[in-house]
Amino acid sequence: MITERLQHPEATPDEVCIGNIFASDFGPIGWATKRLGKVPRNTFDGSPLKGGNMRPVFVSRKEIEDAGVATPATGPIDHRW
Repeated sequence: MITERLQHPEATPDEVCIGNIFASDFGPIGWATKRLGKVPRNTFDGSPLKGGNMRPVFVSRKEIEDAGVATPATGPIDHRW
């Protein structure tokens, strides 16, 4: 069982990765501080994902916490967008 989730290497210290998406799905994401990254990662072990055209999405930790969503210090949050 994995107890700690890794933060994405493209995230700045004040951002969290909310997951990997197709770039065409980026627009509807409602977070004001959303940012599209370049290299998708597996949220369980931190390895690059193979295949597909998915990219990571990052959001300001402050915006997420202000919305009442818990953010672990070491990794991705739950995926309530």
